[in-house]
Amino acid sequence: MNSDTAYRTAPVASPDMLRGIPYIIVNDITERFSFYGVRAILVIFMTQYLMSGDGQLATMSDEEATSSAGPIST
Repeated sequence: MNSDTAYRTAPVASPDMLRGIPYIIVNDITERFSFYGVRAILVIFMTQYLMSGDGQLATMSDEEATSSAGPIST
């Protein structure tokens, strides 16, 4: 490093928006859409597939659960 190199202590003043800001905004929007979208789908799944028509809990047997997802073990 040169001892005569001057380091910035503040950003350069600019009337324009920084180039990275639109990417940050779009990333935030997609994360929120994904979170709330998955949450809505989960609520629909939980109410439609885990409850019977009369509102009682409709559990799956072990055979039903493993036939579509495969065995889940550690």
